[in-house]
Amino acid sequence: MPRLCLGPSLLSLLTAAIVSCGGGSGPSGAGVDGDASVAATGGSAGNTSDTGGSSGPTGGTAGSSTSASKARFWSAVATSADGTKLVATAARDFIYTSIDSGETWSQRATSQDWMIVASSADGSKLIAGPIDGYLYTSVDSGLTWTKRSTRQSWAGVASSNDGTKLVAVSSSTSPGSIFMSEDSGVTWTDAHVSGYWNSVASSADGTKVVAVGDGVFVSTDSGATWTQSGPKKADAWISDWFSVASSADGSKLIAATGADWGALYVSGDWGATWTKTGDVTSWSKVASSGDGAKLVAVAGNAFISKDSGATWMQIFSSSIPRCTAMSADGQKLVIGTGVGVGGNLYKSTDVGKTWTKRF
Repeated sequence: MPRLCLGPSLLSLLTAAIVSCGGGSGPSGAGVDGDASVAATGGSAGNTSDTGGSSGPTGGTAGSSTSASKARFWSAVATSADGTKLVATAARDFIYTSIDSGETWSQRATSQDWMIVASSADGSKLIAGPIDGYLYTSVDSGLTWTKRSTRQSWAGVASSNDGTKLVAVSSSTSPGSIFMSEDSGVTWTDAHVSGYWNSVASSADGTKVVAVGDGVFVSTDSGATWTQSGPKKADAWISDWFSVASSADGSKLIAATGADWGALYVSGDWGATWTKTGDVTSWSKVASSGDGAKLVAVAGNAFISKDSGATWMQIFSSSIPRCTAMSADGQKLVIGTGVGVGGNLYKSTDVGKTWTKRF
């Protein structure tokens, strides 16, 4: 009998009002010695187009000022390889972009229940989607957007470095599927891999892809074929895999399970074998540096590993993190928070030692 699996973004919205800071233990080896200070700064704040289909959303004037003080439920965030171009989605809100490492922000598109986003390495090609609707792509760092794909309950998306190869996963009350594109989202192919998908990650060249949800599935041929991998039901709820991230070459992976007894798992052999790391808690999002040495995972707090997941240290505890992204070198981190009436975006340029509120 199929089970309803709520992805971490939707689950966080439903439970935000009852989650408290400091709830849940961190990973093994996590210490307070890396707790980050947070300084508050201000922030400032599109149009969309559509080809081959019905009209896409239209945004406000490009570069128009937006309120940095308004709390938002940040659902996803992505970064260019160098960390200068950022894109973030907010639930029941807009898409926001920054081209100056988060100093200023621009509101893009129209208000939807935005849930997923991914970026090419140079930050010019973006893809975003709502929890129920169409995927939208941008080739100008978010200034304009084009509606793509079919209507789905989108749960995760990933991009190759050049933004040509894209992979997206859908899920709802009935099983979703995995969709592939090799032309920057213009056309899509259904891989017909049924499951309650939550997240997907891709290597830099787009040939190695990993998707999580009912389990862990890996592909080494750009999504043409898939093989189940990772710990099975005996180790975690079968539909509790919430997030996954990959190194640039696809050899090093990190995957997170949720629920109250969730755990982190790492692989150094393209997903052939996995090692459990960290203590039991409700993990929601993970991110990786290009070489896979630096990893970040968020639950009630945020934690970082600088040794491919062998040890962990707490780096963020000022609010409840919901999503995260990391630059290719692992130096720059972004965290989106959201609890109660909403949250903010925070940026670190020193591997999580200090944090500045950017939006």
